[in-house]
Amino acid sequence: SKTVRLRVGGPNPLPVPGKSIPGAYQYKVNEDGNWLADPLNPRQNPADNNNSYLFIRNPTIHYLFPNSTPAFGAVRSRFPAISAYIFPALSDAVDTAAIVVKIDGQEFSNIGSSYDPVAKKLSFTPPVPLGDGEHELILIAQSVSGSLNSDTTSFTIEAGVTQILSLPAETRKLSWRIQGAFFDANGGFDTTLTAAQIIRADSTWTVSVSDGRVDTTISLLEGENAFQIQAEINGQTETSEPVVFTRLVNHSPFATIEIVQNGSLVDLSGAGSSDPDSQLLTYLWREDADNPEPLGISGQTSADVSIFRPTAPGDYFVELRAIDPDNNIDSTRAFFTVITDSLEVDVAGFADNPEWVKNGRIYLLFFKAFTPEGTIQAAISNLDYIKAMGFNIIWTLPVMDVPGSIDNQTNIGYNIIDFFNVDPSLGTNADFQEFIDAAHQRDIKVILDITPNHTGRNHPFAVEARFNRNLSPFWNYYQTVNIPHNTNDLGLCQTPEGIYYYCAFSDDLLNYNWGDLDAREYMIDVYKHWVGNFDIDGFRFDIYWGPHRKYGEDKMGIPVREALKHIKPDILLLGEDDGTGVGTEVIYADRNGGLDVAYDAKLYFNAIRSFSFNANAVNTLHNELANDGFYPGENSYFLRFMENQDEDRISYVYDSFIKTKPMATVLFTAPGMPQMLNGQEVGFGKDMGNPGEPDLNDRRRGVIDWSFGGKDLLQRHYQRIAQIRAQFPAFSQHKRDTNGDGQVTNADVTDFKRVTTGNGIVYAFSRPFLDENGLTVVNFSGSSQTVTMNLANAGLNFAVGFNPGDTYWVNNLYADTSFQKTGSELENFSVTLDGYGSAVFVISTTQKSVEIPPLPTIVGIDRINGVSPNHFQLRQNYPNPFNPATTIEFQVPVQARVKITIFNLLGQQISVLADKNYAPGEHRLIWDARSDTGIPVASGFYFVQMKAKGFVQFRRMLLVR
Repeated sequence: SKTVRLRVGGPNPLPVPGKSIPGAYQYKVNEDGNWLADPLNPRQNPADNNNSYLFIRNPTIHYLFPNSTPAFGAVRSRFPAISAYIFPALSDAVDTAAIVVKIDGQEFSNIGSSYDPVAKKLSFTPPVPLGDGEHELILIAQSVSGSLNSDTTSFTIEAGVTQILSLPAETRKLSWRIQGAFFDANGGFDTTLTAAQIIRADSTWTVSVSDGRVDTTISLLEGENAFQIQAEINGQTETSEPVVFTRLVNHSPFATIEIVQNGSLVDLSGAGSSDPDSQLLTYLWREDADNPEPLGISGQTSADVSIFRPTAPGDYFVELRAIDPDNNIDSTRAFFTVITDSLEVDVAGFADNPEWVKNGRIYLLFFKAFTPEGTIQAAISNLDYIKAMGFNIIWTLPVMDVPGSIDNQTNIGYNIIDFFNVDPSLGTNADFQEFIDAAHQRDIKVILDITPNHTGRNHPFAVEARFNRNLSPFWNYYQTVNIPHNTNDLGLCQTPEGIYYYCAFSDDLLNYNWGDLDAREYMIDVYKHWVGNFDIDGFRFDIYWGPHRKYGEDKMGIPVREALKHIKPDILLLGEDDGTGVGTEVIYADRNGGLDVAYDAKLYFNAIRSFSFNANAVNTLHNELANDGFYPGENSYFLRFMENQDEDRISYVYDSFIKTKPMATVLFTAPGMPQMLNGQEVGFGKDMGNPGEPDLNDRRRGVIDWSFGGKDLLQRHYQRIAQIRAQFPAFSQHKRDTNGDGQVTNADVTDFKRVTTGNGIVYAFSRPFLDENGLTVVNFSGSSQTVTMNLANAGLNFAVGFNPGDTYWVNNLYADTSFQKTGSELENFSVTLDGYGSAVFVISTTQKSVEIPPLPTIVGIDRINGVSPNHFQLRQNYPNPFNPATTIEFQVPVQARVKITIFNLLGQQISVLADKNYAPGEHRLIWDARSDTGIPVASGFYFVQMKAKGFVQFRRMLLVR
């Protein structure tokens, strides 16, 4: 397809007077050197070489289907799919309330919901059956400005008196709903019939007929099932055309690995692998090349292998392939952990996590905000920055294809219409693969944001479901039954077709049905695609609470986890759902749910966003952090954050850079998994407008100014606390079932204890860890504070116990100082902190320090290619492609006159955006895709040029209306 701009009213003057048609453009299609008329357009001009022609009006109606062209022939359904493209003028829009379809004079109005304003397409099925023969079809459309247009065509129906209405389908289910109908001579339902037969090659079923309709469920055989319906009508046997429903059956084996420690040996067994056809299996083992030490199992083919227990600590990964005689193959992976200074190995199961998860520090990355280019490629060169900052996990916002382009406002990636491919505005699948590979080379894991709760309304499944309703095989992929549940005050609404969605999200996002087997398996295949083909390390599941509350963990969390752990056992699954509070524990894998990490929303809303910088607020903060001492299990992590893509920036909430520092210190050294949003480390968001103002989304998700006012105060602060957590296990440790009762409770050894400071505004807590105890002290006031603590009561953990006469190293990792204290001195330990200051200690038996690597500068593609920030620079516009406006940023190193001009592809000047003196610094302009005369320009490529003091630079931009 090709998009072109055509003049309303047709070409002026006419290209060939006397032959051309006033008001219309003529065209043909070239195929293999031959110029052909459009086979789908019934309008041809015999006076001018049978050119196809198209009237250009406001709105323009194109491809009204079905029509009389031979390409269509006769329609075999009494419920024909009516469709047409309706294009408004560039400065106008379609008035959906005024769309009318007429068939043989019968008018169908109020069908505006059948028009897709993005695709510019109407899709409508008449609710009443049509008889055999020719039918007149009229479409009437109107623009918002009041301009009216209509188009008329005809089509022929030859559907016979019986028809299966259900559309062909592929399914994993044992049975399928089949709907059919019998019609009288006029095309109405034949109400005289009471019984009919459904026929398959092997069987016949007698079914009831009610008001001319058949609606029943029939069991399916494996493979193709061709069904027909049949009845005796007026002494004749009438049989429908066959419709095929295919039942898919998996014949692949299912590989399993069991790992058992047997003294100094570790036994690996694949004997539990199974085959659905009870065939004999063969096996092939392999091990990861980057295991801490070789195991020697690669290439072995027996069901069971044994190895000597490795000595090097760390995670060891193995893979088993099970192969049946038909060469169907299944692969699975597993890992075990060799523990430092222990003869035992930990064998990973359904809930267990690898070391990188246990010490996870998440950097939330939005490609459109991270660099001015807003692309995946531009982010790759900044992975060294993320690593140096101290993060080992990147959570990327969704990268999949959406309508239009991903932008920095509301279209940030959650309206997914293609779950398998990267949105072109971010780059390509190859770009994302390169990003993941580059992250892995730096020991950074990547988890991908995705939407289990919904698809976009323009996803192909949703389009077909909305169009054909319960006749579509995809109808059951969406929620069509009201399931009462807590909607987080979003409300529950229905489309005109009957599909549910959360009202606050609009019907752009249609709720997915995890209760349906085929829908569930399709979405699991989506997740396996990103793991298997891209080697991503996990997912952040958007609105996890939606399907969890509607369908339960049995339908989503558990089957998803089982499928993904089967192919990548060290996966990280993070869900947007409440992870603290009574009843929330069931979502965690430790309680047989699907997740490793879930949101500590109570902490954020009760103690962080509303923090009032007084003693009561500090008490609330501690109580929320402690979660009443309850842990769902050893592998269940609370996601703890100060801001994310959905909430206001914390420097904006606190109206301060410095006030955010003590809270950040707390989150990075307390239990849980800390998460930071890109730009948080420079305080992005402060002074950027008020709630409800147009810049709200810029404040949360706008392109980050990496020289923002909080940079000098915050960037090194975040780097240090993230690196402290990375390098000292006291701060990342997770409470374990140390007493062996199967529960993780206050009865187990503590990993988090509040330390009394005698000052309500100074908060302190310990992280007891053998011979390397953590201690965090923060000042939530703006003035200097001195506090004295008795660390004998802090639960410090030493192999020989805490003794007043012993000497200990007190390492202030935050201040890079170390000194020695006796146990008795630690019973009266004083700390002085500046206003909003932090101290992070490790109290140990040996001297300790934190390593802080050099911090690279965030760069964009142009600066990578040698353009110095001390020079003039025109940056790539964003968004790009764009509609209806785009931002153009440029850099001026000295006072200079700058001219910014827009040109079209022919080099013609379209608009001068600026021609004046600018002070040194960063500057920003908006182009609204209009010429200097105010006329909207057409879709296509444009160039923006910057000229200043002999400097000239161009950027190419794409406008897609």
